[in-house]
Amino acid sequence: MTNRVSRTCRLYGARITRYNALVTSVGYRSYDTCRATNAFGTICSQNSNCVLANTVCIDLTCQCDAGWCYSPNSLSCVRACVQYGDMFTKFVHSYISGNNLIALSAAQYLTPTGCGSACVNTTSFVCLSFELDYTFNKCYLQSVTPFLVSLLDFLRLLTSDTDYYQRHCKYLPGA
Repeated sequence: MTNRVSRTCRLYGARITRYNALVTSVGYRSYDTCRATNAFGTICSQNSNCVLANTVCIDLTCQCDAGWCYSPNSLSCVRACVQYGDMFTKFVHSYISGNNLIALSAAQYLTPTGCGSACVNTTSFVCLSFELDYTFNKCYLQSVTPFLVSLLDFLRLLTSDTDYYQRHCKYLPGA
């Protein structure tokens, strides 16, 4: 870890076995210098580079495929979570037809961060996914994933100006 203010460096060797296991000291920044190959979150150029079950190469990173949520406890892609976290996977030019429970159009919701925060903070239902529709400038919150709807309702169209985001599991210490 390095501290840019005091210009000091602390060197640690650790075996990371859980998601977000590194804890930084105040003022210090941690750097991950090596990762397992072909696992969730690693660099890829095609789907065959991602060997963890139910992962695909999205934006040059191995991610869980649509419908699957990453579980930092089991280090795998699962269909459902005990609790959902605040991280999402983006699927460009994709959407789930006919399952929008809340539509938001205020400017603060028209970014991945804003719409994602609205999803995480929704209390009237468990928000599992959201969509950003750039044609109509809307953020749509949903309680479904592709596994919970008809196969015909999850659409990936190159002509679509909508991006679909699916929520991952929350890390539960001791689970």
